[in-house]
Amino acid sequence: MGLAKRAAKGLFWVALSTIFVRAVGFIAKIILARLLAPEDFGLLAIGLLTINTVGIFKDLGLGAALIHRKENIKEAADTAFLIIPIFAITLFGLAFFSAPFVATFFENSQATAIIRVLAFTLVISSFATVPSNLLEKELEFKKKIVPEALPQLGYAIVAITLAILGYGVWSLVWGQVVSALIGAILIWFFVDWRPKLCFDKSATKEMLSYGKEIIAASFIIFLHSNLDDALVGKLLGVVTLGYYSLAYTISIMPATSISCLIHRVTFPAYSKIQDDKERLGEAYLKVLKLVGTLSMPVAIGIFLIAPNFVPTIFGAKWGSSIPILQILCFLGILKSINSTTGSIFGGVGKPEYSKKTSLINFIIFATLVYPLIIRLKLIGVGLAVVISYSIGTIYGLSITCKIIGKNFSTMLNTLRHSILGTLLMAICVFALNLTLQSFNISSLFRLFADIGIGILFYSGYILIFDKTSFEYFRGLFKEN
Repeated sequence: MGLAKRAAKGLFWVALSTIFVRAVGFIAKIILARLLAPEDFGLLAIGLLTINTVGIFKDLGLGAALIHRKENIKEAADTAFLIIPIFAITLFGLAFFSAPFVATFFENSQATAIIRVLAFTLVISSFATVPSNLLEKELEFKKKIVPEALPQLGYAIVAITLAILGYGVWSLVWGQVVSALIGAILIWFFVDWRPKLCFDKSATKEMLSYGKEIIAASFIIFLHSNLDDALVGKLLGVVTLGYYSLAYTISIMPATSISCLIHRVTFPAYSKIQDDKERLGEAYLKVLKLVGTLSMPVAIGIFLIAPNFVPTIFGAKWGSSIPILQILCFLGILKSINSTTGSIFGGVGKPEYSKKTSLINFIIFATLVYPLIIRLKLIGVGLAVVISYSIGTIYGLSITCKIIGKNFSTMLNTLRHSILGTLLMAICVFALNLTLQSFNISSLFRLFADIGIGILFYSGYILIFDKTSFEYFRGLFKEN
């Protein structure tokens, strides 16, 4: 089977898995938001912030290096499997002993126990890293559906059950642990590779050389993505952090789900054609078009329906999250586009460009966030995030133009139908809302009406004016 067909099949199966995982996660989020208080989500955010901080280094970039590697794969996999769990145990100890200091920083004693329990997920998930990467390297995404879907289902069942029983934030914590355990066990039923106890010094040196750029970029991305949580939790309190955490998750979930599934397929695919500039350019523009077509209307759609969506679905107690949710919707679009450049950088063996892009994002964010949060509170945080990502995304696209031999106007032209279709959708939904204000109808009916009109007009525009996208989507499913 050719690379294009393998990539298409991979995209199909990743899409299927992602849709299921995100749907289950979203439904669980709705139920848990109604059962638990904003403070519970704020406490979980503090715990995950700590675990994700040390977790940046959990695979030392060896996972991405393994996907990019062209030779001596088995020896490299055996070596990576030996290193990663050992290092994960070290990180567990770091998280365990630093927990009291984190709790003191956020002035919340409950955080200590939460961080220590969540630290077990670092060790558990380390045993799934290499087999998961090997499946991705060969575009065997069909085999990853069960190991990715069932952990999310397990999380939902455990967390919701414990929340009903009154366990509060611990329902979320134990849900995370169970999810990691299920995923680490299931992956081994779907991969043929079995590790051998060996250490290849040469392979380690080569992978760490590649991986250090991935780690550097990941570290900067993490700082950029989590400094906001730290500042909100410290300066505005745990309850406000709960509002921000929910808004952030909802705003970027649909758009980044789309970009995430495409990145997982395109990274190994780009690696295989990294020496063919023409094919690389054509492939990238198709991916950019696909991401824009899917992510833009979803993100702007959330912006439009947020005032009705949040109280109707999550409950009136979450109303304070609406303004920040609307601002962060634009972040969803930027993250989607930004992920397409990251795939290119990794695929052609230039992960240092991801580091530079992330560094630009972080410097601008770090410069803006404190004065904005002091003046505008939570809204200021959202503005700092969106502004910094906007500049970083433009820089990433400019570098990508040089790599694939295209100009910036070609990039914009690729996205023109996504932009115009989204604009038409926004006008129609806005007009519908003005019309429905004169009628005494339920908020749920208005919500479904907004979503229905948005889908109708956007898909209609794409079908009429952008037949290439329509044919591409149809082709993906025909090949599967």
